Amino acid sequence: MRLNWLPSLVITAVVAGGLGAGSAYLQRHAASTQTSSAEASSTTALLQQTQPIAESEGAPLNSQLRTAFDELGVLTLQAYDEVRNVLERRWERLAANVFRVSSVRIEGNYRVPDRVILRSADLLIPPSVFEADLQGRREQLLRMPWIAEATIETDIFPNRILLTVKEKEPWLVAEYEGHSWLVDRSGTLIETLTAPINAELVLEMSELPRLGGLDAKENVQSFLRSPNARFEYAIETLRLLELAGGLPFAVERYELLPQGAIRVSALDLRGAPEILLAPTDLDSAQTAIRQLGAVLSDLTQRNEQAREIDLRYQGQAVVR
Repeated sequence: MRLNWLPSLVITAVVAGGLGAGSAYLQRHAASTQTSSAEASSTTALLQQTQPIAESEGAPLNSQLRTAFDELGVLTLQAYDEVRNVLERRWERLAANVFRVSSVRIEGNYRVPDRVILRSADLLIPPSVFEADLQGRREQLLRMPWIAEATIETDIFPNRILLTVKEKEPWLVAEYEGHSWLVDRSGTLIETLTAPINAELVLEMSELPRLGGLDAKENVQSFLRSPNARFEYAIETLRLLELAGGLPFAVERYELLPQGAIRVSALDLRGAPEILLAPTDLDSAQTAIRQLGAVLSDLTQRNEQAREIDLRYQGQAVVR
């Protein structure tokens, strides 16, 4: 933030001071000439003798003074820009030395390294606290694939900047358009797994469920034509299942079938059946979740296993 008003204030004071002094002088001169009639009578002869001194080329003294002060004001305004530039340069040097940021603190980042955030916010070389351009740097942070929210604050004495960020939370890994994408719950594609940020992230992402069936397969006709439409449909269906209470086990993989159903594979459950679901709204999703719980409980009591539980049809469960 540059204090452009400071040089303007100084110059304005100079101009106002000069013109104000001239005006005051004219007022005092006018007052001093208001003498009594007796004094005026006694000095008439003297004024006539000194007329060449008091007047020049027929112009009264007050008019000459006004003209002089007008010319002074014009000269002062002509010098305004030059003086302002000098003051701005001095102010910039002062701000660079006295108000330069001494430290930058980052909070809320768990996956994105500090240096990556500093580079994105153009803070590898700290600026003056008055030239930090907080809004511009915040917008730069929000353009980062991992950053969902960001705030930037400054302090003076000590001069420091505090960056607070909130990272996006990966929800699943989508096999989309030939790449494996990290996706958050809003359906936003965060980034691909081709170049993960760090080793810890690789381990974390390995535990996320996979979502497949989005890309078109040769000789297979899908109910939705584009990969983007299939992606949005699948994300919306999975959100319905989550809002309905979620599945009663950890999921290894979701697969979008060509007819629009979701096939669910459980994680680390030996012999667990695959689940077929096709909820269209929250009520149907809740019904399917209740039916699934009842079927799994019944299979456990009977000590039986099933290969597949089909819940695509409202009000019934088909166990195979």
